[in-house]
Amino acid sequence: MYQQPPQQPSGYPNPLPGYPQPQQPAYPQPAQPGFPPPGVYLPPQQTPIPPSFMPKQEPRKPKIWPWLIACILCLIVGYAAGSAINKSPSMSASTTTDKTIASTANTTIGNQQTPSHHKIGETVASSGWQITVNKVSTSSGNDFLKPKDGHIFLEINVTMKNLTSETQTASSLAMWDLKSLPDGQKQNIGLGDTPGPEGKVEAGGALTGTLTYEVPTNIKQYTLSFTGSLLDNTLTIWNINL
Repeated sequence: MYQQPPQQPSGYPNPLPGYPQPQQPAYPQPAQPGFPPPGVYLPPQQTPIPPSFMPKQEPRKPKIWPWLIACILCLIVGYAAGSAINKSPSMSASTTTDKTIASTANTTIGNQQTPSHHKIGETVASSGWQITVNKVSTSSGNDFLKPKDGHIFLEINVTMKNLTSETQTASSLAMWDLKSLPDGQKQNIGLGDTPGPEGKVEAGGALTGTLTYEVPTNIKQYTLSFTGSLLDNTLTIWNINL
């Protein structure tokens, strides 16, 4: 049969029967952290930032643009003042230059050699060419080619020799010009029985041709002029009398 083991003494005396037991004092229970009492609202707490983690405020930089604008305005004012000062000497220099050019042009025109007038059969050197007006004649045309009423063909035979070391090109239309006197009316070059001095002429070579003009029958005096190059304004003139 099972027997209950005897109880071990607890080290404290058993309360005597008939005596009241002492009551434990009531201690307030600590509130749980993070939880407010019911019905109470607490604003959220901000965790303070340690001083070591506070952002450093950079020192304010001085503004440069006002000074920059002031410098630009000073430069503009200085440039305007300098331009006003230099304007008068510049205009004076320009006026002096214009007067010098005009004086030089007038001197050049004044010193320009008057073209000499030559006779039929006379040989003249001009602009790299040696020119000879051989003869002058008139014609009433032929069965195939006739001048208009009141006109005749004036035929001028010339010889052109190349005096340069290079080949040159002769052109009756570009190099020769006939004008009537005294009105100075330019006469048109035409076609004749003999071709005019046209084409290339080698160095030292010569070319002979006939210049044909249709002119009024009532005019008897003309001037025949020759210009060897567009870059050379030398003018050589022959007097033509019918």
